[in-house]
Amino acid sequence: MIRVHGIDSNRSSMLGLSAVLVRSGYSVLVFDLRGHGESDAARMGAGLDERDDVFGAIDFVRRRSDAGGGSVLLHGSSYGGAIALMAGWREEAVVGVFADSSFAALRELVTQEVASRTGLPRWVAVALRPGITLAGRLLHGVDIGAVNPAAEAAEYAYPLGLAHCRSDERIPLDHFEQIESSVRLTPSARVFHDCPHADAWELYPIEYEQLVTEYFSSRLNAG
Repeated sequence: MIRVHGIDSNRSSMLGLSAVLVRSGYSVLVFDLRGHGESDAARMGAGLDERDDVFGAIDFVRRRSDAGGGSVLLHGSSYGGAIALMAGWREEAVVGVFADSSFAALRELVTQEVASRTGLPRWVAVALRPGITLAGRLLHGVDIGAVNPAAEAAEYAYPLGLAHCRSDERIPLDHFEQIESSVRLTPSARVFHDCPHADAWELYPIEYEQLVTEYFSSRLNAG
């Protein structure tokens, strides 16, 4: 299993749950995304460039273990969940993806951030989207409109695993709902109550671990 951390974080944030997963029988790889932790400095690629980091991790696992012909699992949290959703369906070796607290579309998230941080009415923030998208291309070389995990979730031919906190203020619940509604097959999904962004495992460890391990077990047994 490969775990992908969130933005402004690093692999050390993944160690607690990773230890639980190892005790449950999984081999787990955690790594630092580009520009994070001990990785080389790099600009944020909005998840598009970071997909290559996940592809590299998959290649690493397949070269150095018995994962071989199709038993790689991805678990991502927040930004890492979005990256996992955008990467997993492109790799034949990946047979299961669990996204915790992913955003649905970066353009939508940016609109919400503009509205909340400036106090502007939402309709004004929406009107600013074209300018924000253009600025992303010109200043950072990033096509914000192309960062759409919900749309990419629809590419999966197998069920996904999804989790979110109902009281998440950083990535509101409607992002989870957009992803859930876009998939082809019913996901293994749960909304956890009264927890902040991406903190479901910390506050509901037993329920969260059961959700994750049952999902991955079902995916490994599906073949």
